[in-house]
Amino acid sequence: MKRIFYKIQKTKYQKRKSVKLIQALIIAITAWIIPVEVHAASCCGGGSSTSLILPKFSKSMVSFSAGSEIYHGSYDVEGFHNPDPPQSDLKQYKTTIGGAIRLSDRFQLALSIPYVWNSIQYSGVSSTSNGLGDSSLNLTYETFDNVRCVWKVRDFSDLIPAIYFGVGFLLPTGNSQYSSIKDNFHITGRGFYRGDLKLLIDKSIYAFNISLGATYGKHFTRPVNREYGEYITPYTKQLGDRLVLNAAMGYTFNLDIVNLTLTGAYSRVEEFAGKIGGKSNPFTAFTKNVLSFTTSVATADKNKVLKFTISHSPEKDYWGTNTAATNTFSIEVWNVIR
Repeated sequence: MKRIFYKIQKTKYQKRKSVKLIQALIIAITAWIIPVEVHAASCCGGGSSTSLILPKFSKSMVSFSAGSEIYHGSYDVEGFHNPDPPQSDLKQYKTTIGGAIRLSDRFQLALSIPYVWNSIQYSGVSSTSNGLGDSSLNLTYETFDNVRCVWKVRDFSDLIPAIYFGVGFLLPTGNSQYSSIKDNFHITGRGFYRGDLKLLIDKSIYAFNISLGATYGKHFTRPVNREYGEYITPYTKQLGDRLVLNAAMGYTFNLDIVNLTLTGAYSRVEEFAGKIGGKSNPFTAFTKNVLSFTTSVATADKNKVLKFTISHSPEKDYWGTNTAATNTFSIEVWNVIR
């Protein structure tokens, strides 16, 4: 009976299907262009954590990533997956330059700057564009003084994980609908500042590594007096709070010259209803669940790492709401200075 009810609701939304698909595409684009922090080291280097974080005792680190995202349908507001219209070809490419520097024994600072290319054919619309994405700045605090990864568990202290607390800031350096661009398909940023609180728990017991992460972000209210290059009657707008949860597990093979690490991960992104003029605006709210697999190769000293990641949001009902289903491929390289 419940499934029949959902089918009725699905039929109800068919008349607005193309509108919702475009909304989902826009949200997916803005979700992708927001910089995802580069996969980096655990406290001892080469682990499966999902933040641009320096290994313990390292002085600095530089990173570069390049990726592409291919769209394969979208999830409507009820969570049903719908295919894209015939002859649609939706792709996006992104490169990100990042770096981290140690400020003290326990504090470190990281910056990520992305550049985005959009290539879209959708419902008869063809468009290409490029520009800076939204950048991110993160300050991280380490709660531990010594490396928390161990070769063997000898006592209870060997089970204590590395715990990181952080604050992050999303900087609207990309092109948004509130700037000079003329349509949605040229978006490379969201146009809002956001503050994040972050928690990362990471543990390595050779050869296994497990990491758990959570981020809660709050967008700041901004005045709006222009949309798509046209000046309008001013109003205030705020995007909804954002919650990101992720879990990863990896296994490392010691091949003498290099270390090979295979990592599986799950992440969930949920953005709640925003506000327009102080009133609730549910149209930007969305959820998305993603599965990913990473293969990384690190030098024996773990100072240099090459990673290849595949991320997939399944083409099945209830794996997301009001956003696009995608496959993402990325290559990452980074170098740590001890």
